[in-house]
Amino acid sequence: MSDDELKKNDRVVYRVPGKVSFQTGVIVGEARDGHGWYIIKDGTKWPRGIHKSFCQPEKTDRMMRD
Repeated sequence: MSDDELKKNDRVVYRVPGKVSFQTGVIVGEARDGHGWYIIKDGTKWPRGIHKSFCQPEKTDRMMRD
């Protein structure tokens, strides 16, 4: 699955440059310019804009078995 296949309500893993750890969250929308996603990081309430190139689908146990 590429970033083009990601859509609203998908779970993603992302890493912001300059940060050491990966973050997980849910896509709640797309930026107006089409280059970013609005993501609500797990454990927070408010969305944050993240460039699509930093996002990838979260691999669940079900996805790993297929």
